[in-house]
Amino acid sequence: MLYDKYGSDMAEEETHRGVQDAVDREARGQVRTADQGGFVRAVAVVSGGAVTAFAGVLLVGRSWTVCDIGTADLPNLMALMLYAVPLWALATTAWWAGAVVLGRRSISAGLAAALLASACLIWAFMAWQHDPGGDYPAFACPPDNVPPWWPGWLPL
Repeated sequence: MLYDKYGSDMAEEETHRGVQDAVDREARGQVRTADQGGFVRAVAVVSGGAVTAFAGVLLVGRSWTVCDIGTADLPNLMALMLYAVPLWALATTAWWAGAVVLGRRSISAGLAAALLASACLIWAFMAWQHDPGGDYPAFACPPDNVPPWWPGWLPL
């Protein structure tokens, strides 16, 4: 224990001062509880990752349907669901980095970074899986198996 020159316990005095500072901050409304922003960020991270994964799977599924790739909708969906979990994990990590790490400084910058990362993940997933196998003959789509609704300025 630390004692001052009069023999009193300094640790007890520091504890009392810390408690008094906390009471003063609470009275002024400056106290931020641990759960105040954490729950909202956690929901944003998980739901942002889920929406990103769903959008990626939906785009590739529609591409496969338009280009007549695969056997039927249900087997295609089951094949795509295998990719949904890793895509969700990557997207959740991107949303965590944006919303939690960058969001501590500026919530708009964190949200913009998370949305940009989500768009990049969806584009990369679509570029990777729009033509499974690379040489699948799709007569309904152009030679590169790019669906007609895909924007021409965005390469696959």
